[in-house]
Amino acid sequence: AVLSGELGAKCVVLLGGLSDGLLACPYAPALADALAEAGWATCQPVLRTSYLQFGFGSLDSDVEDLDALLTGTLANVDDVCLVGHSTGSQVAAHYVRRGARAVRACVLQAGCSDRETDDDAERASRDPWLSAARDLVAKGDGEEFLPRAAHWAPMTARRYLDLHEKGGTDDYFSSDLSDGTMAEIYASWGERETGCLVAYSGADEYAPKSVDKGALVRRICGFAAAGNGGRVAGVVIPNANHNLSEDANAAPALVAAVVAFLAGGRVEGAVFDSSSSGG
Repeated sequence: AVLSGELGAKCVVLLGGLSDGLLACPYAPALADALAEAGWATCQPVLRTSYLQFGFGSLDSDVEDLDALLTGTLANVDDVCLVGHSTGSQVAAHYVRRGARAVRACVLQAGCSDRETDDDAERASRDPWLSAARDLVAKGDGEEFLPRAAHWAPMTARRYLDLHEKGGTDDYFSSDLSDGTMAEIYASWGERETGCLVAYSGADEYAPKSVDKGALVRRICGFAAAGNGGRVAGVVIPNANHNLSEDANAAPALVAAVVAFLAGGRVEGAVFDSSSSGG
């Protein structure tokens, strides 16, 4: 792991998405600088699923790696906040459910469904691989790799289902999940009083155009806020692409939102805020 700033009582852990590693997003340096001014150190771990190794790992192994970090290097840090980008948001959400240590809060930036799509051709192209993956898992061969044509990175049958099957392990942010499923996967936020900031990109190229982003953010926040003494807020960043690299105002908006959220201040443009700070 790489540490930025002085490690004291508060530390943010940055988690990238599929194929990411260190400096997962262009906004990482600016976020680390702003957090340092607010008294937060920043930690960027390299997980076993970082870079192109994600296809033969799992969210469970990510939790194991984070447990080692949070009970080792960061054991004496009082307040930990996980900031996930893309699939890093699934990692953060899964840690809230399965991790050994309660964290103060998580930021879910550009947490998109890997399986939800408006593209019928893309959906049809996955069907044979889903069938092949199910067959391998049923035979106890879930750790066997699928053919190269199945995905752009090496991928096991189990991981393919995690990412692309409805109800798969990574399926945290699909808009078509039932209320019962949402209540189940977000119950731990209230139980552990873990705060949550959902930051969705308004022009995310990986989000289906049919998805109402504001409604989805409010829905995720509503379930994360149920019975939760921690703060839960959500924002849709206007004109922002997936990693906030295109619109000049997108990255500064996220940085400001994260700093304000952690400081208990007003999150500009919030579509959901469980605290009185929301306006």
